[in-house]
Amino acid sequence: MLSQEEFNEKAISLLQRLIAFDTTNPPGNEAPLARYVGEYLQKLGFSVELVPMEPGRANVVARLGGKSNKPAFLVCAHLDTVGIGTQAWRFDPFAGTVDKDKVYGRGAADMKSGLAAALLALEQGITEGLLPAAGDIVFIGTVGEEVDSAGAVELVRRGILHDIGAVLICEPTGCRLALGHKGALWLSITTYGKIAHSSMPWTGQNAVEHMLKIIDSLFSVPLLNGDHPLLGKPTCTITRIKGGTQTNVVPDQCELSLDIRSLPGQKHPAVIEELEKRIAAVKRRTPELQIEIKRLNDRCAIWSDVKHPFLQCAGDCANEVLQNQEFTGVNFYTDASVLATDGNVPVLIFGPGNPEQAHQPDEYVEIDKYLLSIQFCKKLFARWQAC
Repeated sequence: MLSQEEFNEKAISLLQRLIAFDTTNPPGNEAPLARYVGEYLQKLGFSVELVPMEPGRANVVARLGGKSNKPAFLVCAHLDTVGIGTQAWRFDPFAGTVDKDKVYGRGAADMKSGLAAALLALEQGITEGLLPAAGDIVFIGTVGEEVDSAGAVELVRRGILHDIGAVLICEPTGCRLALGHKGALWLSITTYGKIAHSSMPWTGQNAVEHMLKIIDSLFSVPLLNGDHPLLGKPTCTITRIKGGTQTNVVPDQCELSLDIRSLPGQKHPAVIEELEKRIAAVKRRTPELQIEIKRLNDRCAIWSDVKHPFLQCAGDCANEVLQNQEFTGVNFYTDASVLATDGNVPVLIFGPGNPEQAHQPDEYVEIDKYLLSIQFCKKLFARWQAC
């Protein structure tokens, strides 16, 4: 058995190896990492399947048989990351550089440290004879979470959830226990007008001015209301707007992207219905308005009951390993929006990275939190499965 110092070195080395796989999405290219994870788990006794999505992209699905027919425990980690951006990094984003008490690299927080922690926790649990326990443990490494959760969607289509009793999503939470997250509804709104010379604007129809009326209708009164004790308020944010071609031309088209973050219980069809009502009111005042709405992304909010035995078990493990039992929520959405849409399966979101580090230049994870997360996951895997 490794000494603690040797294990810590192994843990850092594994994280560096995972960061070295460039899985920035687009294009993703998750297949090499999926193969690596699959081989790692196969050596531990898991049955492993790679599920191809398209050239260069594959999910990995692994199962460790349990000792009874207790519903399986699903562990989910996405394999892709966002791009490195245009801002200069101090450290090579794919080197996993260790500097003082942190490991730097794209995915260090979101979420290759969570992926590495889960793999090492499973390995430790098996080595120490804590696993396999009662039910099966199913591990999935998914493609595309940063864009469209395509990997999780495909696995649900294939029936991955048919015997699942609890779900762990290894997203960054700063080693806090998250019971769920906001939903995400991304919309594209396009207004159309009529092009004209800007010295004679009355001969055209200004699509940008049309869009300004739409914006006023959406933001003069909040599109969504409510306040969640851990998630706060819903949000509606303009994230992109583009209109016109040059200064002396009346624009005939204007495009806007809208990012709506909803609270548990808020239904997206109702949000779209309210938006359409407001647009209809604008059209009554502006008969020449032409508009098109497209749904780009639709992910429901997730929330689990803290009283569920699985989450109580997680709280007990956190008290023992992390010396706290702080339950929280996260604002970003996860693959749980695909894996637990009906709310029948309890979900815990937990990982060592700080959420604020996600998608940042010089992204990092604190080594002490990373090592603690391994111990927490090991205890949770063993204890929940033994209950």
